[in-house]
Amino acid sequence: MSKKTLEVYWSPNFLRALDEENWNMLYPEPISLFSELMKDKAPERGVASYLSCPSVGGRVLKNIFVFRNPIESQYMYDFTDPNAPIFTPVSNTFISFEQERPRSILQGPTITFHLQYNLFAEEPVMMSFTPPYFHRPKSMMYGAVTPGKMDIGRWYRPLNVEMQLWDNKGVVKFEENEPLFYVEIDTDKEVVLKRFKCTSELNAISKHCIASTHWMGRSVPLEKRYEKFVKSKTDKLVLQEIRKNLVE
Repeated sequence: MSKKTLEVYWSPNFLRALDEENWNMLYPEPISLFSELMKDKAPERGVASYLSCPSVGGRVLKNIFVFRNPIESQYMYDFTDPNAPIFTPVSNTFISFEQERPRSILQGPTITFHLQYNLFAEEPVMMSFTPPYFHRPKSMMYGAVTPGKMDIGRWYRPLNVEMQLWDNKGVVKFEENEPLFYVEIDTDKEVVLKRFKCTSELNAISKHCIASTHWMGRSVPLEKRYEKFVKSKTDKLVLQEIRKNLVE
């Protein structure tokens, strides 16, 4: 790769699955937001279009990637009694889920769906994880994924699809193929996404990063965690293992 490009590696993460389970088919390839918008470009847009603006189009939108929901799912829930919460699927197909933590705000609980994603870059770069603000997925009528940000060249842990629900009682619906979230890579370089197969060694490193709150302390900032990650050459180990398991 030239210095004008940046390789970013991604894969499904199966930390929640049993050893014999492989849910790879639930993870379609992400594509850039720019390419999605260009499919619906207005023929009369002209040079004044934001798609042509250097502060919006071009590299910015090209480095935002759309991750989509694999199957139709519907759930009903009732958290009006915090001592007896209910969350249950009511559709024939659905993604497994759990409530990992108490609710953060009063208006509704947060539910973690069992879709996890690994992302790692060949150099330090910030990644933002956001709701799909340039689309109108029906699931956002019921809630939105909680956002996050980290350096994916200096830390290796999965992205969780955790949704903040708008109410304490109601339904949640996901349509097949609707956008779930965006990943934005904060770089002026052209991002090249490459898929890899997650291995047991990569899973072990990921688990250790997740557990860092316990062995380092909850108040330790990410920058200090990054420092330990790099000084131990864990970044080199992750990159080496990923490159051995690229999906061509």
